[in-house]
Amino acid sequence: MSFGRARFEDDTDVTDGQYLAFGHFELDVAQRALFRQGKPLKLGSRALEMLILLAQNAGEVVSKREFVIRVWDNRAVEDVALRVHIAALRRLLKDGREGYRYIGTVSGRGYRFTANVRRTACIQTVRGEAPDVSGEEVSDRAPVATGSRRCQRVVGRAHTIQALVSKLPECGFISIVGPGGCGKTTVALAVADELRELYAQGVCFVDLGAIAEPGSALKAVALALKINGPASDSLASVLQHLQDQSVLLVLDNCEHLSEAAATLAQAVRSHCSHTHILTTSREPLRATDEWVYRLEALTYPQDEDTSITREHLPGFSAMQLFIELSRTHLHREILETELEFVAHLCRRLEGNPLAIQIAASRIDILGIRGLWESLQQTSILSVAGLRTGPPRHHTLRATFDWSYDLLLPEEQVLFRRLAVFCGRFSLDEAAHLVLEAPFRELGTVLGLLVNLCAQSLVVAENSTDSVSYRLLETSRAYAQLRLSAAGDEWAETHRRHMRMWAAKGMRWLQSELGTGTQWLAEFGRKPSDFHSALLLSHTPDSGARLEERFRLCSVWFEAVLSAECVGRSAWEELANGAVGAPRRRCSYSWSACWEARLPLRLDQSER
Repeated sequence: MSFGRARFEDDTDVTDGQYLAFGHFELDVAQRALFRQGKPLKLGSRALEMLILLAQNAGEVVSKREFVIRVWDNRAVEDVALRVHIAALRRLLKDGREGYRYIGTVSGRGYRFTANVRRTACIQTVRGEAPDVSGEEVSDRAPVATGSRRCQRVVGRAHTIQALVSKLPECGFISIVGPGGCGKTTVALAVADELRELYAQGVCFVDLGAIAEPGSALKAVALALKINGPASDSLASVLQHLQDQSVLLVLDNCEHLSEAAATLAQAVRSHCSHTHILTTSREPLRATDEWVYRLEALTYPQDEDTSITREHLPGFSAMQLFIELSRTHLHREILETELEFVAHLCRRLEGNPLAIQIAASRIDILGIRGLWESLQQTSILSVAGLRTGPPRHHTLRATFDWSYDLLLPEEQVLFRRLAVFCGRFSLDEAAHLVLEAPFRELGTVLGLLVNLCAQSLVVAENSTDSVSYRLLETSRAYAQLRLSAAGDEWAETHRRHMRMWAAKGMRWLQSELGTGTQWLAEFGRKPSDFHSALLLSHTPDSGARLEERFRLCSVWFEAVLSAECVGRSAWEELANGAVGAPRRRCSYSWSACWEARLPLRLDQSER
């Protein structure tokens, strides 16, 4: 591309000496001035130079390299500086808000001027100071929203967005917390878009995900705010810059820089009363006056036996998202007969938006039923997602790698060992998996478990009389990968799990629970875990003693006999979760239960 020339509506070339017009604006290239319907506008020199470059090459992609050569005299420039100036242009031009789109992002390549550009002979200027154009003019100092991070259509989060929009102006500091891929950034951008007009100096978006060192966090914020001068990236400079400004500061992906982000947020809230802060993180920052909003998964059908029709879709945002994404790849509407498999998929992925997006990207290759069958056999973790997202979102496994690498070594040990649990587990049950130092104290295990919950890797569920914990299906799949790669730890953890259930089973048999529905309810809280221990006890390398194998078989047969006494329907209710079991259909039916019985095979020496 040659700078200073472009192809326009009338298929002629335009040189630097002419006026360019687009939408409601005119651009005097020679005088380096921008006008809106004849009235001059204020615009920073670099932003104006970028606009000229884009307009002169309308319809063509302008790369970062070309911006650096033209605007920064070939000096080293961080990507965030380019995004901030593009954001300033979009905000000044009211991109997309007056019927015109001016600057488009070409992922991985650069930016393109998308509006029609025409030549004009002159500009009818209104001399004097630049007018106030609805508060939209942008100076070199004013922080503005990063244009490339503007929010697009959001599915299933209307209530959440409205709640945050109402709360943020009141409390001034909110952290959106949740597991990787749940849509924290999407929600934050939607909230910022809704509140944009509330802040005179606009919204400043800072993505901390690409920042490795805590000391660089302030530098990224200062660069986004366009603070110049000596020590511009110091906390004092940032506070001075924001002192009298009305700004919404959005700090995205704070989990790996939580201490630096908390320090900055607390200082800004203490010294800059008109600046509000919105952060996203996988764990709370634990800063003063922080209001934490835990972002839940999208809703999906809980009962596999429920027949799903199109009338049910408004109640299941996960299915809505999957269907909307599938249109891009399938190029047709989802059939009524396929909704059942969509429900299965969303249930398997537990409403995680990133997992749904990755799964939907394979629908053109496998089809809906084929995609469901594929996920039955393989893990979603390694399926490639969009290349244009951040590296941690390229696959679901990369998302979990990001979280796992932030854990302390002892937190990593506990997390991967929790993969042996098929459903809910208690603190005592988790402690049985980590008997060695430094986990011997129950308080130590509790502290680690609390940290895993805070970092959205473990889910805590409160009932009236107890607290239980569980891993989401995607989290458990990742923990299983980590545990299987840990060598001997895999076998030892499963042996501990088996021995724990053998001991618990004997206590059940010796208790006064008796038989019938009450016994089934107690056993039915952990049917999948118990069955897993039973199967392991009959493998050659289980290390199970004869006594342990006998206990496990006795409990299993007791469950079968109890079900026979109270009727098959009671067992089915138990399997479906009606008597305290996890709210997902277990793989047990009456016939499956009886067929799964395992005979005690005693070696001659054991006899």
